[in-house]
Amino acid sequence: MATILTFLGTGSYNTSKISIKYNVFEKGAKGSFEMGYPIFPIALAECFRRIKSQENLKIIFFLTEESENSPNWKTAQSYLDEHQIQYDHVSISANPEANPPDLVAKMLDVIEYGEKVFIDTTHSFRSIPIMAVVISLYAKEAKNADVTVVYGQYNNTTSSTECLNLTSIIGMAEWLFAAREFREYGFSGLLGDLVEKRNKDCHTCGVTDKKNLPLELSKLNSELSELSRALRLGSIRMIRKSLNRFMAHVAYKTSKVHDEIKRCIPELEPLIKKIIEKYEKLDTKNSEVIIDKNELEAERQLIKFYIATQDYGMAVRLAREYRINLKLFSYICAGVKLNPLDRKDRESIRLPNEDNILRDARNHVAHFGFSDSNPPGMDKLEKRLKEIADQDVDRAIEGFKKQLCFDTRKKAVITPMGNAKGALYTILNHEKHDVLIVLTSEELKDNVKEITQKADFSGNVSVVTVKDPFEGIGEVKRVLDEISAFLKEQEVDEAIINMTGGTSLLGYIAERIGEELRHLGIPTKHIIAIDRRSRKEQDENPYVIGEVLELPKV
Repeated sequence: MATILTFLGTGSYNTSKISIKYNVFEKGAKGSFEMGYPIFPIALAECFRRIKSQENLKIIFFLTEESENSPNWKTAQSYLDEHQIQYDHVSISANPEANPPDLVAKMLDVIEYGEKVFIDTTHSFRSIPIMAVVISLYAKEAKNADVTVVYGQYNNTTSSTECLNLTSIIGMAEWLFAAREFREYGFSGLLGDLVEKRNKDCHTCGVTDKKNLPLELSKLNSELSELSRALRLGSIRMIRKSLNRFMAHVAYKTSKVHDEIKRCIPELEPLIKKIIEKYEKLDTKNSEVIIDKNELEAERQLIKFYIATQDYGMAVRLAREYRINLKLFSYICAGVKLNPLDRKDRESIRLPNEDNILRDARNHVAHFGFSDSNPPGMDKLEKRLKEIADQDVDRAIEGFKKQLCFDTRKKAVITPMGNAKGALYTILNHEKHDVLIVLTSEELKDNVKEITQKADFSGNVSVVTVKDPFEGIGEVKRVLDEISAFLKEQEVDEAIINMTGGTSLLGYIAERIGEELRHLGIPTKHIIAIDRRSRKEQDENPYVIGEVLELPKV
């Protein structure tokens, strides 16, 4: 089914020789249709019936009250009835510019979803020719219509009318929208499809000289897609590689792709400059992630990008990592040897309390809200994100430098303890700790004081007892709450979970505490203490420093 949407005025229409190329109705078709008649849309309908004889056609006239009573409409009706062409008419205002949405709505009402539509503006009046482009865009968006816009250009000297295909104007609007969608939001789907289609058109029928065939446009489509996927996925490594490749390809006017855009996609050429300006702010000119001021500034601009597009999930994830990077960079500048991409080093960073909202929001959205945590307060979250994005990188670094107290980070040890004393003694002597939490039974709790004295431990100690360390499952919540309260009071920066000693239940509780700390953004590591002496030697003298092994993260 195809529909012609057209208009009639009240002026005098003289008979002219109307010429319409077949390719208006069928791409690539050769030849043309000619007819002598005063009303152009009648010839348009006859041309369609000539080349598309098996398809149904209807023609809808949009008429003012004056047009309905004019001789033009009577002439058109007479021809349409005589030649059995399906038609109808819709009444419209004589001043359509007074209420453009009304005309758009009336035209959409007569369009079937997905059908082929021809908008003829030859006999239109006032602002309708300008509105035709808008109407066509609405038809494509609301009705998924395949729209062609035509105009019969009259030559007074030869008394002839040539059909002009103005659909390229719609195409320009599509290029404008697609370029803006990519520039502002990072969505490349529409722009990439247009580039790919134009590239194919150039290779099939658009460029006759093989020397001028585009070679870079297919690469451009691939780069647009890769960059868009990286931005949406949220992988800084993918973003760096894809952005570096994209910018290297399009950022320089001397590049071949600029010449091809100018020749093959003139609609895009005026828009490419603003796209480059936007993405230059996100580019470090490195294909790898190197934590320096250049990288930090690019990350800050990327946070702004995500905030502007209201992609708060991405903004939250990046903002937290950006804050960690700022602090890591401050440490590195102070001479501390850290690897910014090492998981262990990154987990060792404790951010200030004002960034807790980032941690909580990140944890919540990481599971898409399928957790027992409450969603973040969006007003507070947005405010914090904007504060981070608006703060100059140098100022942010200076703020972290003032907080630098790397050697005073508060470390906690959480350990189950059974009858053996050597494991705890070894751990306390292996490195300096500030807080000690021991999970044990009521019968063995006094051993803690003896062990800490032997190890000369002077930090804060909490001994949490379990009445039944073997089967006391009902005590788990009480013990967890008690330990959590103590840790919150101590404000530890990192924790070591010892997996040696005690019963299976005590080890389970220690691991649960570790999970809670990780959820709060406090880095943890798991260790085991090893004493390679015989059991008899260990019992006779437990106070010998053994080995400590850190368990790998999985």
